[in-house]
Amino acid sequence: MTKRSMAGFIAVLKESDSRPKIGDGRALEEHVRDVYQTLLDLELDNTVVGRDVSLRDSRGNVYQIDVYYEFEMAGIRHRVAIECKNTRRPVQRDDVLAFALKVQDCQGVVGVIVSANGYQTGASDAASQHGIKILTLDELPSIGALIAMRLDDNVMPRPESKGEPFWTFYSVETKEPYSFAQNDEVFGVLFLSRAHAEEYQKKCRLDSRWVVRGLEMRHLGAYILTCDAVRGRVLIVRPESARGLHLKGFELLEIDRNKLIDEFYTGRPLPTTPNVMPSRR
Repeated sequence: MTKRSMAGFIAVLKESDSRPKIGDGRALEEHVRDVYQTLLDLELDNTVVGRDVSLRDSRGNVYQIDVYYEFEMAGIRHRVAIECKNTRRPVQRDDVLAFALKVQDCQGVVGVIVSANGYQTGASDAASQHGIKILTLDELPSIGALIAMRLDDNVMPRPESKGEPFWTFYSVETKEPYSFAQNDEVFGVLFLSRAHAEEYQKKCRLDSRWVVRGLEMRHLGAYILTCDAVRGRVLIVRPESARGLHLKGFELLEIDRNKLIDEFYTGRPLPTTPNVMPSRR
């Protein structure tokens, strides 16, 4: 519904590379924390991510951990401690052994080292022996790429997404929802079933770039924000009845933004006042 292609914006983000400079230890820790936080936000619930965390082992000893995170999957709580090495030399064997000592007595904690400048052979061997996962900075995705992943997942629903309860069309080229203009007004369309959307697509002869997608709650939130940006109005479309606006055998009933949110939206809170881009104000 916007002039800028969301697909193009996502492609640019995927190619971006926002990484800390060699030698800046704090920047590396913050980068690693942000990477893992974003990954967890994309896939998991009940997550905790922290930088410069104190971790206590089974004997009461307290260790400083650069980055620490927890998440829950299938009812099991997972704990990960990450050591960040942003030095001009490769990580050495003694570095790995010192970190392994920190985590070996901490029940259920997995140890990970992230190095900005690689590993010596002895360090890699020691990590393998002590169950420490080693990564280079290049093996971490950039923050831009992670933002792109989030946009990709939330802006355009996947083929398997089910409407909660709405369905609409998205462009496979731009990843933007279908709309039409009348005078200076922009209208988005929502359907209460896939069958209604497919019937509309056939009768209105929408070309092949438009695909039917179900809006899960996060997609409905993104859809409302997109409508806000272009000062768009939303129509619920269904097969024709005795009342309402009619178009090629369909009835178009406008739904107010606040009513759409109050009656159908249960996701993260949206702005009370629509954020309209300057060209549409």
